[in-house]
Amino acid sequence: MKYDVITPPAEEPVTLDELKTQCNIFHDRLDAKLTSLGKAARELVEIETARCLVDTTIKVRLDYFDAYTIKLPIAYAKSVTSIFYRPGAGDELVEYTGFQFSRGEPGRIRPPYAGWFPWTFATLDGVEITCVCGYGAKEDVPEGLKQAILLLVSHWNENREAVTFGPGTELPIGVERLLNLYRWQGMGGAA
Repeated sequence: MKYDVITPPAEEPVTLDELKTQCNIFHDRLDAKLTSLGKAARELVEIETARCLVDTTIKVRLDYFDAYTIKLPIAYAKSVTSIFYRPGAGDELVEYTGFQFSRGEPGRIRPPYAGWFPWTFATLDGVEITCVCGYGAKEDVPEGLKQAILLLVSHWNENREAVTFGPGTELPIGVERLLNLYRWQGMGGAA
């Protein structure tokens, strides 16, 4: 199951001032670099935990409705905006309504009670699900995930090359332990 980001987060979960404080930087010469590192750290945290931190709209693509329950590949799905499917070869996408949605880890979609998903032609990307994932605004993001971002940026700022701390470990142990608290053993993530 693959997905694309349609609307990225409107804000980063950690501010530039927080990044500068973490890195003990008290001038503006590295603002662009720290901002870039902050975004990269957020993206890594999202990939490692299979969750969006700040509300993000994604589009999930399936080849067809293959089960009675669709489990979304992101741990904290808040809402499903739309579902479109292709009923036959070469047909245009048709909207599917009336589905049931359960938010959480994972977000789940089912057809109406005692119903079934419509038949779809087995083609690549025959089903498109648009949904909103994330904790909300940056203030709603758990502190452990924010701390992981701060630690990563600080580490990357100090170590401009790859650093190995032990066999098979590339992330600082504090980051690894924080991410383990939020890793989702579902369909996404690197758990």
